[in-house]
Amino acid sequence: MDSGKKANVLLVDDKTENLLALETVLADLGQNLIRAGSAREALRFLLLEDVALILLDVQMPGLSGFELAELIRERERTQHTPIIFISAESVQEQFIFKGYSLGAVDYLTKPVQPEILKSKVRFFSRLYLQQAEIRRQAKELAETNVLLDGINVDLEERVRQRTEELENANFEREALLVREKSLREEAEKANRLKDEFLATLSHELRTPLNSILGWSQIVLGEMINPEDVRTALETIHRNATSQAQLIEELLEASRLIAGKLSLNLGPTEITPILEAAVDIVRPRAAAKGIDLITDFQSDTTTITSDATRLQQMIWNLLTNAVKFTPSGGSVEVRTKREGDKLKIIVSDTGIGISSDFLPFVFDRFRQQDSTSTRRHDGLGLGLAIVRQLTELHGGTVAASSEGIDKGSTFTISLPVSQTQEVASSERADVGRNADDGSNKPLKGVRIDVVDDDADSCNLLRFAFGLRGAKVRTYSSAAHAFDAIIDDPPDVLLADINMPGEDGYSLIRRIRKASSQNGSGFPAIALTAMARAEDSEQALAAGFKMHVPKPVEIDELTATIKDILDSDPRSNGHAS
Repeated sequence: MDSGKKANVLLVDDKTENLLALETVLADLGQNLIRAGSAREALRFLLLEDVALILLDVQMPGLSGFELAELIRERERTQHTPIIFISAESVQEQFIFKGYSLGAVDYLTKPVQPEILKSKVRFFSRLYLQQAEIRRQAKELAETNVLLDGINVDLEERVRQRTEELENANFEREALLVREKSLREEAEKANRLKDEFLATLSHELRTPLNSILGWSQIVLGEMINPEDVRTALETIHRNATSQAQLIEELLEASRLIAGKLSLNLGPTEITPILEAAVDIVRPRAAAKGIDLITDFQSDTTTITSDATRLQQMIWNLLTNAVKFTPSGGSVEVRTKREGDKLKIIVSDTGIGISSDFLPFVFDRFRQQDSTSTRRHDGLGLGLAIVRQLTELHGGTVAASSEGIDKGSTFTISLPVSQTQEVASSERADVGRNADDGSNKPLKGVRIDVVDDDADSCNLLRFAFGLRGAKVRTYSSAAHAFDAIIDDPPDVLLADINMPGEDGYSLIRRIRKASSQNGSGFPAIALTAMARAEDSEQALAAGFKMHVPKPVEIDELTATIKDILDSDPRSNGHAS
């Protein structure tokens, strides 16, 4: 054993003079004497270091010696560390028994005989160093045995590794062949779908173009009667409209794929949207003798959506249903409420969907019948557009069919929040409650809104106006700054991304000017930028709060009330 090694001996006592006395007695033992003036200080040392022995005072403020010993025994690393209790006061038998019950190796009472204490510390220090040396030698022996075993099996291991390498090489070669075959099949399938789509696109564009060119040549080059001219113009208009619709579907799909299509969300009355979509397809259904049935029984009248896109979704489903329903059939559109979802259901008695094609019905450019003898035109984009628009609204769309010639059902599920229902109820009761102060939680509050989107400004002006606020709107930071500084609002709502000057720059300029005139009103960043770093940047720039779009009007109202109620400059506004 290397005599130069030292063991750690931990001295724990809340009295400095006692620690100094212990160090004086034990100094000539040549060990590392560690002082701890409290139980917590001792615990911190034991978290990082091992010790050969702990000399522990019993009576200490805070954690007593017994309590410290219990904590030491709870840790696996220190549960076998020797402890000697030293006490001048707790010398009764119950204290001594308590010490031994906690695993103490001894219990000494003050004054302690120096030679006795030194002999005990010497013994446990040597024992600790001997055990450490045994562990070191055992580790070296184990490492040597491992090295010897490794040398003995090295040749066998090399043979095994070489065998595995050969097997792995063969396996990888087979896997590459399988992957190459799979990729080739996928590429061939993609090429086939591309060729089918291009052929379909060519057919769908050329067919109306043929009628347009043919009738225009007749009108320009031949003498025909007025009735035939009208027939020609109607045919040209009908085919041009069809061609424009095909091009619009392609552009729409392109915008959706690129993620460049944004929604203009706002409170939307459901029934008028559904009725408008039905009215558009009604002439086409009547021409085929298809019975168009509506059943709008849901008690939910308003949701948050983009009204134009919602109508497009319904129109696409209805057009699809009429297209694939034979003469004499029926198409039904109805609504119902299920929990927090509004379901819009379009069902028909048409040709149905095969079970093989049903999983792919919403894929782009996929058609159940893509052969040259197919009976229905189109690019196979309508349902794909419906799915992506529905998902942008936070909803889902599903298709079901019992099979060929058994009709189809398409169901759009859109979220309905409680605040939308409250808003609908308030609009229904606006005539009765026009003078009811309880419906004007922002009465007298002056709100400035800065947003380059006119529809967003109009929505907030209308919504906050219903709640009693006085609202000014600005389309740019440049237009807003002077007016805000000259006549500060109670609260400011500003967009971040705006042309010319963004919301960060605006709030910094306002805060700089406000520090001079004392008008430090609260400001909210109301933006579609919803990342955590966007929130941090908004707060750092000088906004009181960051609120991501889309936002529920009632939640935003409550947020404004909370901010004003907590702001001493609000003078009781919104209370």
